[in-house]
Amino acid sequence: MDSPDLSPVETAVDSAQRALESGDTAQALAGFLRVLELDPLHPVASFWIGKILLAAGKTESAAGYFQKVTSQSDLFIDAMIDEGIAWQKLGNAEKARNCFQKIIEFEPHFERTQLQAISQLTSANDGSSAIELCRRTLLILPSSNAIHQSLGVLLTQAKRFAEAVRAAEEWVALFPDDPAALIQLGRALLADGRTAESLAPLKHAVSTAPNNTDAWISLGLAQLQLKQWTDACSSFTCAAKLSPDQPKIHKALGDAFQKSGDLNAAIQAWRRAVELDLEFADAWQNLGFGLEQIEAMDEAVACHRRVVELQPANPHSHRILGMTLTSLRRFAEAEKSIARACELAPTDPEVRWQKFCLMAFRGEFPAAWDEMEWRFGLKLRTTPNWNFKQPQWNGESLDGKKLLLHCEQGYGDSIQMFRYVQLLADRGAQVLLWCPEPLLRLFAAQSGIANAFTKVLPSLAFDFHSPMMSLPRLFKSSLETIHCKVPYLSAPLQMTAESTMRRIGICWRGSMLQPNDKRSLKLDALKPLLAQSGIEFHSLQIDATAEERKQLAHWGCQDHFGQLIDFADTARWIDQMDAVVSIDTAVAHLSGALGCKTWLLLSSGSDWRWLDGRTDSPWYPTATLVRQLSGEPWAAVIDRLVSQIS
Repeated sequence: MDSPDLSPVETAVDSAQRALESGDTAQALAGFLRVLELDPLHPVASFWIGKILLAAGKTESAAGYFQKVTSQSDLFIDAMIDEGIAWQKLGNAEKARNCFQKIIEFEPHFERTQLQAISQLTSANDGSSAIELCRRTLLILPSSNAIHQSLGVLLTQAKRFAEAVRAAEEWVALFPDDPAALIQLGRALLADGRTAESLAPLKHAVSTAPNNTDAWISLGLAQLQLKQWTDACSSFTCAAKLSPDQPKIHKALGDAFQKSGDLNAAIQAWRRAVELDLEFADAWQNLGFGLEQIEAMDEAVACHRRVVELQPANPHSHRILGMTLTSLRRFAEAEKSIARACELAPTDPEVRWQKFCLMAFRGEFPAAWDEMEWRFGLKLRTTPNWNFKQPQWNGESLDGKKLLLHCEQGYGDSIQMFRYVQLLADRGAQVLLWCPEPLLRLFAAQSGIANAFTKVLPSLAFDFHSPMMSLPRLFKSSLETIHCKVPYLSAPLQMTAESTMRRIGICWRGSMLQPNDKRSLKLDALKPLLAQSGIEFHSLQIDATAEERKQLAHWGCQDHFGQLIDFADTARWIDQMDAVVSIDTAVAHLSGALGCKTWLLLSSGSDWRWLDGRTDSPWYPTATLVRQLSGEPWAAVIDRLVSQIS
């Protein structure tokens, strides 16, 4: 009901505005036309009729209504802008220009007032209106750097990256050498995923304004994304010289140094970042990781604790601290951190995986296997994708059933879990094995395998499927009940190579696919072993470099480079060995599975499956674990190994 206190005109305006707010533009248009019937000179009604007609594409009619408003009041800026837009759309550039020029004449501080309005809209979280106001303002002030910059920032914040690129390109077209415009274009291209394209404007920016810190930072970020590590180091170094007190620059410089392989320089840069900003959590985190790599573990723990202090509600921070404490075998402390991470993020796969690792190190099987199932959600998982219609096996009867078993993670993991194949066959399963090519010949020749292949065809018939790493959970394996009878693999290719000397195979390097891989050795580290007399050494390293092969020949070690095409070939040679010395890689698993005497060299940050402190393994009864102590050089480990072998 209309209020009796309102005049007929006010009542009509109120009704039309309510229709406009509800989105009923047809009703709003009718309402505002009714207002003009009552008051032909009503500016608000004319303005909104013009807006509605302009949006509906009735541009010429809209221009007439805007003219009604501006002819009554030249200070009605919004109507003047819309009149100019209407004339632009009608192709009358001169009339549009006149409208926009009048605004500047009547409002000499137009830019400042618009920036204030844009700021107010942004503060009110009305980014869309702020963006629209920027665009309207640029019609009147196309050369305003401040408005161009505001538009770019707002579009980026709204994740409207393609629009941000176009807006920056328009700015650069007006001012091709303006460093602010070039930087904005470069950053917009970066945000839009067009990293390679961002280099040109950013390089132009630093050449035009070599003392512009932002230009160097932006160029460095682009180079970092493009893995141009050396160039990124140079760019961030220039930025740091120009603005030595900006912690974010030193953090980025540290990241670039770390990627380029200069860890000491990276640590120095990260230290500077946290000196400048004691609350810079990301820099503390990276410093902690860097210190771990140089075995400065106590200081690394302190860094990770600092991150937890700064981010007490961040499960990632607690998880990282727990992971570091676990690697140091400080299990009681690690348990507290991981428990807190689980409280904060109970369904985070990374957190639950860390809980599994802690439980596994402590030998808490079979309970730990349930936590291992979270591995499928890990960001860097190596498990193949599968989307089978058939159910995943969960312990049901397998008598007369076809079970598709699929490998996952590394080759060593698959070899380790192959021990369960015969148990599955003993339950009546017809085991079909999906495995990678390097394992195919080896696995296909084993007892218990009905068929093995590297691809699953759509026509393949089976009843259940199971990832291999889930088998310990399904068999409820504890340390006492792990199926550890060896050999459970046999070499499918037999050979006879006579020798009167003791034979030992060696493997010193893994795949190098793991981040911060501490498992591997340099070949030089094995020199004290290879110098032992009365032993015939054989290299089982499939990827020995040319330089390493020269060293092997110099030391009299037989090199089978080119003969080890797959694991069937490697098994054939291990079968001829009296023992194998290996770091923690697939060769060690293969040697253990073949029942060969195996000396396994473990770094101080060894994997969960080797437990804590043991010199034997429940997985491989013929293996002896030779462990590196925290902070101990590999030379001392090799000396202990030599004393055991001699």
